Amino acid sequence: NEASMTLKAKFKPGSTSKAIFKNTNLDLRRYKKLQMFVSAQDLLDRTNSQVDNGTKLFIRLGSDYTDNYYEYEIPVKYTPQSASTESAIWPDENFIDLTTDLFTDAKKQRDLESFSTLQRYAFAFDQQNPNKAVYVKGRPTLGNVSSMMIGVRNTSGASNKEVLLWVNELRLSEIDNDGGYAAAANVQFNLGDFANVQLSGSTSSVGFGAIDQGPAGRNQDESLQYALNAEVKLDKFLPKKWGMEVPFNFTIQESFVDPKYNPLDNDIIFNEAP
Repeated sequence: NEASMTLKAKFKPGSTSKAIFKNTNLDLRRYKKLQMFVSAQDLLDRTNSQVDNGTKLFIRLGSDYTDNYYEYEIPVKYTPQSASTESAIWPDENFIDLTTDLFTDAKKQRDLESFSTLQRYAFAFDQQNPNKAVYVKGRPTLGNVSSMMIGVRNTSGASNKEVLLWVNELRLSEIDNDGGYAAAANVQFNLGDFANVQLSGSTSSVGFGAIDQGPAGRNQDESLQYALNAEVKLDKFLPKKWGMEVPFNFTIQESFVDPKYNPLDNDIIFNEAP
């Protein structure tokens, strides 16, 4: 469902940011895109239609708001009061259309550089527009997003500002809908009156799920299980005249799990972990 929100921020010299937040419980790993429409107005100059590199919109996702989060930041382009077309009211410069891989790429690059997780790491992903940036701090994960924040930041120093923001239709798109497979088998046979053998096994792959499950509920790992049980009458090797019964039972069971994501950092693919 489409939803909009307004955010009015008044900055005095020395003030930095204003934001709103929401507690949630989301797994974003299967979604490839995060999108949102943004419109901004300069309330001190309602004719302003410029891009303001000193006023930036940000979206923060993580397990908390200060120590473990991803953040995406872009400068805002103002819409003048006289604007009447859709492209002027919702300019492309303000449209947020980012791949969620940017967040995990930033974290992997930070870890490769051995940058402190206690500090805010800046990842400049767009060389043509260095004012766009992704930040990461702590150990956030897209697999467990419990907090979301949208805000505006004043980075221009001492100037007074008064900004009105409209944010519209924050949404996730391009879900990973790749399916998987699963199989199970059970075999039981006799070797005459010497042995009774039972063998069972099952396997499932990443992406497998029940018919009534959505993509978010499907397997995130590959698994393999097998079990072997054999009941053997060893007395068949002995002379019958001894009158002995020597039953022998052998059982073995094993399970193997190959996770798609690193268990210690569950939005990083296991084979891509630094």
